[in-house]
Amino acid sequence: MFNLACQFVGGNHGTTNHAGGVHKRPLHPPGKSPLKPVSNGELRVVCPDSLCYSYAILQWPNYRPCNETIRQILKGTRHNMRFSQLDRILELDKGASIKAVKCLSLSEEYLNDHFPRFPVMPGVLMLESMFQASMWLVRETNDFKHSTVVLREAKSMKFQGFVQPGSLLVVHAEIKKVEDSITKLRVIGTIDGDEKASVSGRLTIESYNLADREGRDKAVDEYMIHQFRKFYRRLWAPGSQATA
Repeated sequence: MFNLACQFVGGNHGTTNHAGGVHKRPLHPPGKSPLKPVSNGELRVVCPDSLCYSYAILQWPNYRPCNETIRQILKGTRHNMRFSQLDRILELDKGASIKAVKCLSLSEEYLNDHFPRFPVMPGVLMLESMFQASMWLVRETNDFKHSTVVLREAKSMKFQGFVQPGSLLVVHAEIKKVEDSITKLRVIGTIDGDEKASVSGRLTIESYNLADREGRDKAVDEYMIHQFRKFYRRLWAPGSQATA
């Protein structure tokens, strides 16, 4: 097993060789080889940016990291979205408001227990839908400059309806106040186009970078921001959205 030594340098490199052999497994995007052999048999990460750096590490999970930055990147991946409680963003006014939708499917596993004879979306997941809509609005408003956006407070929450399989939960979030890293929003959720709010409340959201808050390497923040941008493009494509 190789020891993995790492550094950031510019430039692209060709096929990676080591110990007299050639890696034939794809390690990187075309034209961006992140691995380069060194004389002592180690593999050194040589990449033009931190995303290529992260890509290299994730492609070689069997190699034991010897650099703190690698460990931080691997640890930082747990902050990526593991599931989404939104299916589409329908409208987005940067710095002001967002409208998004979640379609509840009967195939959701938690409906087997919530509840066996009356399957409905749990209130905590309705809240999660509203938080995720608010999070995307905050990220877009801040031009994705922060890797971490967390819910600090949910207050005055009111639940007045059930989201059943096949129903659409339409979420509206509006920015009410911004103070430094804190954003306060008013959120409303309606079901199947009903004008009456089925869930409503106020959320307080905080955004920051791990490098500033926890002393992580900046590469961790860059990698996380890249992953969130990529997921965001799946939800929001201006000009191609249908109206709910």
